[in-house]
Amino acid sequence: MSSKLIIFTLGAIAAAAVMRIFFWPEITEREEVTYRTETKTDWIRKDTTIYHFQDSLRILEVERYREPSPEPEKYDSIRHYQGSDPHLYGRVNWKATTGGYLQHLEINPVLDIPIRTVTNTIERNTTKVMHPKGLYATGGISSYFKYSVGATYLNNKSLIGYEYTPQLDLHEIKVGFKVW
Repeated sequence: MSSKLIIFTLGAIAAAAVMRIFFWPEITEREEVTYRTETKTDWIRKDTTIYHFQDSLRILEVERYREPSPEPEKYDSIRHYQGSDPHLYGRVNWKATTGGYLQHLEINPVLDIPIRTVTNTIERNTTKVMHPKGLYATGGISSYFKYSVGATYLNNKSLIGYEYTPQLDLHEIKVGFKVW
């Protein structure tokens, strides 16, 4: 009884090893990585007015604020100057009032400043491909009504087969490879 159990156990282990080596499908993973970069440019409008009244300097955002000249009749001649200078990202407007000295200065830079946003996207796709393995029982009949039986072992891209035709006592061994 004990020897039959040992033989059965060894047979089961050998069968499991044969199944694992010859008939277990292979799985191949292929990873595909895609990189995509998107660049977007936004323009921010910056409108700041800088006022200079005699000895003080103040920066006011976007407000348009003016005070009249203090007592223009005191000075010989009050002159008003204004202009605009172009810049790479906009222009600078300026106004000045003089009367012997600088009474009022107003500088207004109007700038469109570019801000660039870069978005990087990485996509990973993993593809699992199963390569088939297996033992196939085959049978066939010829045009002369001669039948044949056999077996074919398939291993991914190749196969090995055996066929026997009993009426002609013919043994055939076949080998094949996957073309495409």
